[in-house]
Amino acid sequence: MGAWNAVWQNTKRICTFGLIAVTVNDRHATFARVQGSAAHSAIAPGTTDTSAGLSGDVVFVEKFCLEKLNFSRGDVVVYRSCRKPNQTRVMRLTALPGDWIPVPESNETLKIPMGHCWVESDIPVPGAESSEMLQISLAIVRGRATHRVWPLNKFGKIERSTIVRRALHHR
Repeated sequence: MGAWNAVWQNTKRICTFGLIAVTVNDRHATFARVQGSAAHSAIAPGTTDTSAGLSGDVVFVEKFCLEKLNFSRGDVVVYRSCRKPNQTRVMRLTALPGDWIPVPESNETLKIPMGHCWVESDIPVPGAESSEMLQISLAIVRGRATHRVWPLNKFGKIERSTIVRRALHHR
């Protein structure tokens, strides 16, 4: 009888811990593995050598911003890739819904529609997906990257850019 009681107690603890972990991961915070030059420029500002990329780097992603779509220009956001939905991308948010942004290589200005934002790399990388400046749906944003946590020798806060070069803020 005592052995079954111990098994039952351990099962309840494991289930409770599992439910708490799933809730935190789904609603509050998670970790994301990132790679690519766009991510490198966003989470390691001031560096211009992107040849090493970020293979295996991990960032802490807070999700409280998702509840009320509380984003700011200059935030580094984590989102699901539009082209490859199983991949995660990291770029800097440069325009919010209602902002106007000059379209690259044209004389047009685009108004960012409600429910969308504009993201781009801090440093353009020729030929890479990151060199494309993208209008993305806020529905695919998974959260805001706040800290680089791996590798440990590069642990640190990811700064919000105070210089957002391109957006014209007419809301």
